[in-house]
Amino acid sequence: MVAGIAMLILAACRQPSTPTRAGERSAEHVPTQIPKALTIALEGEPGILVSGLSVTGGVSPTDFNDAIQHRLAGHNDRGEPIPQIAAELPSTANGSWILFPDGSMQTTYRLRPGVTWHDASPVRSQDFAFGWMVHHDRELPISGPIAQLISAVDTPDDSTIVIKWKTTYPFANAISGDDLGPLPRHILQAEYNTDKERFPTLPYWKREFVGTGPYRVAQWEPGSHLTTQAYDGFYGGRAKIDTIIFRFIDDNATAVANLLAGTVDGSLEAIDFNQVMFVRDEFARQGRTATPVLVPTHWRMVSIQFRPNVSRPAEMLDVRTRRALLHAIDRPALADTMLAGAAPVTESFIAPTDPRWEWVQGSIVPHAYDVREAQRLLAEVGWRRGGDGRLVDPAGQPVVVPLWTTAGSQNEAETNIIANYWRELGLGVDQTVIPVAQQRDRRLRASYPGADTTSIPLRFENSVGRVSSGECPTAEGNWVGNNRGCYQHPEMDRIVDGLRTAIEPADQQRLYREMVQHLGQQLPVLSLYFDIHADIFRDGVTGIRASSHLVRAPWNIAEWDLR
Repeated sequence: MVAGIAMLILAACRQPSTPTRAGERSAEHVPTQIPKALTIALEGEPGILVSGLSVTGGVSPTDFNDAIQHRLAGHNDRGEPIPQIAAELPSTANGSWILFPDGSMQTTYRLRPGVTWHDASPVRSQDFAFGWMVHHDRELPISGPIAQLISAVDTPDDSTIVIKWKTTYPFANAISGDDLGPLPRHILQAEYNTDKERFPTLPYWKREFVGTGPYRVAQWEPGSHLTTQAYDGFYGGRAKIDTIIFRFIDDNATAVANLLAGTVDGSLEAIDFNQVMFVRDEFARQGRTATPVLVPTHWRMVSIQFRPNVSRPAEMLDVRTRRALLHAIDRPALADTMLAGAAPVTESFIAPTDPRWEWVQGSIVPHAYDVREAQRLLAEVGWRRGGDGRLVDPAGQPVVVPLWTTAGSQNEAETNIIANYWRELGLGVDQTVIPVAQQRDRRLRASYPGADTTSIPLRFENSVGRVSSGECPTAEGNWVGNNRGCYQHPEMDRIVDGLRTAIEPADQQRLYREMVQHLGQQLPVLSLYFDIHADIFRDGVTGIRASSHLVRAPWNIAEWDLR
């Protein structure tokens, strides 16, 4: 009986499958593609998914925001502006960027056809006008510095945006921030019109987010992870990786352990530079190849105090002294110590990966490590060695340079190294570390008496503001301003004012060359090297490109792939 049943089963198994037409393959032989999934460690849980809105708690979403939200424009791996939802960028050549005699402007953007929100609703010009209205609203806890420069946003039709500017803004042709959104009117406008108090707390800003990027929010597990799925209707074509999971890991050591164990495939801001290098080396020891993504983000410098009643020693106001102090620092060795040689030494705020580097490299004034030249310059200033080998001023008093910094391992280590270089010249160095509790004291930060080691983000206003007279903090201005050392020079002010209004590339190139040359000749700050933002991904993650300042890895996340 059992044998008979076995024979029947065997016969059934041998029955031919359903006949197929010529050229077709039977269903059981059709290969199925395995969905591609990538898991990325984030430094912690985002407080919100649109960076302009201020909320309590959570980290900034900027490291992965391009995955879920696209705007009018973005930047490629060279830092060059590129259109995203805009069909093309405005220009003076085609009449879509107009500068009026009073300094006001008008830019016209036209949208790509067929762009949709993640709920398949069409993206219209009115969504950008609504985005500007929200970011311009002083009643909301929202940051919109560019929105404040705009007087009106008109929408003559569903695909045209006409922006009227109060003043000249040199980056009006590539709005890549959230100041114009877009924000989905069909989801948010009713609540905005009726309940502004509740508006910033809507579920839309987190787990119910609907955006325009290549990935849509599929699931948000608080305290754990955010799952995103490739959006089939993305205007640039469906992303190559089907699912990207962002795991919230706020402990660096845990993120490193997950990377080494293979439970995450990469990190965005989850670990610092030294840990990225450690993971890379550990992968190499295992015979694997990791992909570090290194982006210059901050200009590291020694700021000089130029207020005559504050600066000491008085010879700090002599450019020869500043040249000597810079020549005395072995900056390649400093950068190698601080960031394993990955950080380029610099004479200005323009990195070699920045497209503006091609404009300015011929205007660079080099200051190589040269102790003899430093000694010669200090002798010209009138400082000489005393009987104990220390430098003294013409009155025979020991020369002491005050050197400040803020608390933090990198700042303090860097300052110690610089102080040692200066002591080798025979200078006395009085080091001061400002504790965390006092770092928001603007008056204190502007009152350093000699030199101050610091870094500033590589953003236009930060960089030019550092040397602009109008940015000098004063008691009357409540000590607000980027130019803490109060450097004032009419030539630099002319250059800065020009850069803030220059639209034509030829004018921008000339002014940037002049600024870099002025920085090298007058040394209002002593340029050191660039801070590096570091991410890392395992072998097999392909298509990642990020090299220019402030251009983070996810800018082209739709092109990433797995092998």
